Amino acid sequence: MNGNKLIEHLRKKKEKSILNSEKNIEKYLKSINDLKADILKKETEINKLQKENKELDKKYFVIKEVVLKNGLIFSIVNKNYNVKEWDNLYIKTREEFLVVTLKDGTEIKTIESFKSKSLKSFLEGHPYSIVVTRIESNLIKAKLYFIR
Repeated sequence: MNGNKLIEHLRKKKEKSILNSEKNIEKYLKSINDLKADILKKETEINKLQKENKELDKKYFVIKEVVLKNGLIFSIVNKNYNVKEWDNLYIKTREEFLVVTLKDGTEIKTIESFKSKSLKSFLEGHPYSIVVTRIESNLIKAKLYFIR
């Protein structure tokens, strides 16, 4: 009888082990399917972002071409600077900012950090000139030309 009890005990233990293994297999298969779904979702998201990126690249290229062709106009508060129409101005870098200066180095406009980053990408590799185009009592207009 002892042998039968041992065999019965081992059989139940084996059945329990098989049942646990089957549960683990189901759990792992569910986990695999969840991961596959996540991968598919992420691939869809990546494809969407790549498409958006291509569209933004196209728009950036068009805007860059327009800016390089037509230039940019700056409005500068006139604090009675010693400047005349058609005088050249200069752009210098100070920390992460771009600064518009007179010939003598007087800073007349600081370009905000965000705008500076964008403008730097235009200035790099493109010769340019910035000229005073109009002077009013409270405002100076200057145009940034890109030489092509």
